[in-house]
Amino acid sequence: MRRVFRSPLAAFAAAALAGCGYVGDPLPPALNIPVPISDLTAAQRGEDIVIRFTVSNRTTENLLLKRRGPVELEVAGRLIPVETQEFGPVEVKTPARPHVNTGIMIRARVRNEKGRPSDWSPELWLNVAPPVEPPRGLKARGTAGGVELAWSASRAASFQILRNGQPLAVSSAPSYLDASAAFGETYEYSVRALADGAESELSPTVRITHADRFPPAAPSGLQAVTGPASVELVWEGNSEPDLKGYRVYRSAAGGPWSAIASDLENPAYSDRSIQAATRFTYRVTAVDQNGNESAPSETVEVAIP
Repeated sequence: MRRVFRSPLAAFAAAALAGCGYVGDPLPPALNIPVPISDLTAAQRGEDIVIRFTVSNRTTENLLLKRRGPVELEVAGRLIPVETQEFGPVEVKTPARPHVNTGIMIRARVRNEKGRPSDWSPELWLNVAPPVEPPRGLKARGTAGGVELAWSASRAASFQILRNGQPLAVSSAPSYLDASAAFGETYEYSVRALADGAESELSPTVRITHADRFPPAAPSGLQAVTGPASVELVWEGNSEPDLKGYRVYRSAAGGPWSAIASDLENPAYSDRSIQAATRFTYRVTAVDQNGNESAPSETVEVAIP
């Protein structure tokens, strides 16, 4: 009888194979097709059409793309070069004048490094209008109610106002009052014209420090009542939010005015430094936190017996 000898290694391999379950067919290789562009936007700004979108670094199988191929941007049936090879936000500008008074279709897609393309983005349609000129002569002026802006423009339905580079408001007139401007702060303003779905480039920027040079209103309703040894003054309180207090002025027998009280928090004062047989005239002013003093109130006159 013939004997068959097996090596220990062969016996071990046979036992290992016998104990393993079926692991299935091998997976097909990943296609690495980029995720389609989903946030395509376009706006007409000045002489250009500005197109923005984001190139994702993920594939349709949710795998990470380390490298990619070119972006294909189609505008009105023609491919527009896209220079960047990076992932993330992309901005492309193309001239608007060749498409004035027409509607154009825009779409984009991405290829992987082997040339396989993603699906096209959703189609975006844009009606191109004649370019809008930017506003001219922008001026800023501080007022008690805020920063007042004014400019001129040749063609616009409305205007977008920007403060420190951020959108602030939209105005239908070539002027705007920034009532939210705080005293002591420095601001930079610019304006963009909007018309027929198009927008202009920004106007030149103006810079202003909103200084508080604006006094409170003059107090009103001043009244005087003579007591046994004093003159009691009352008036209506001011409503300014930055009011610091009041000053009381007095003239004796038609002489010069002198301040007899300052920084009064309440609209009342008792003058106890009076002399008999003297005629006194009083007036009151309001003062704000920056030291701006109002015009004087109307005067009242009392005669001390």
